[in-house]
Amino acid sequence: ERDITLIIQSSPGGGSDLFARTFANGVANNKLLPVVVAPENMPGASGAVAYAYVAGKAADPYFLLNASGTFITTPILGQGTDAEKVTYKNFTPVAALALDEMVIAVKTDGKYATLQDVIDAAKAAPDAVLAGGTEMGSPDSICYYLLEKQTGADFNYIVFDGGDEVNAALLGGNVDVAIGN
Repeated sequence: ERDITLIIQSSPGGGSDLFARTFANGVANNKLLPVVVAPENMPGASGAVAYAYVAGKAADPYFLLNASGTFITTPILGQGTDAEKVTYKNFTPVAALALDEMVIAVKTDGKYATLQDVIDAAKAAPDAVLAGGTEMGSPDSICYYLLEKQTGADFNYIVFDGGDEVNAALLGGNVDVAIGN
């Protein structure tokens, strides 16, 4: 009967944002619905701002949530206001459209050419390899933690507000490596 708002839990330009906008465009281009699916970014507190907002729209069919791995980790970490009250239990899954596969990237003309180069450098000089990612507890930070645990590397984790900032920092040479979805 009216347009649907698709709340995106992250800032514009990152993986979650790009996926949600691709989804909305696919719905429009293929005329899957007689209404518009309108993406709206609502970043903050590792997704807690968006999750709380959509939880407050319970039973309103005109709001959808684009969720990522922080959908699970944010409440566990106690992030955001009323984090203990807003968990995955407050939502009804509609569809799983993608997996959040993670990619490790370095700048083409940067210091490192392979993952092994990055790990060797992070083992040889703890905290010297600048590793860009989003908030602590995010899938990015978990991937770095697992790499450290498995290899003995020690990264200097630099936190950014969103994947768009991580990508810009990598391309600008401000971090050595980035993990993103």
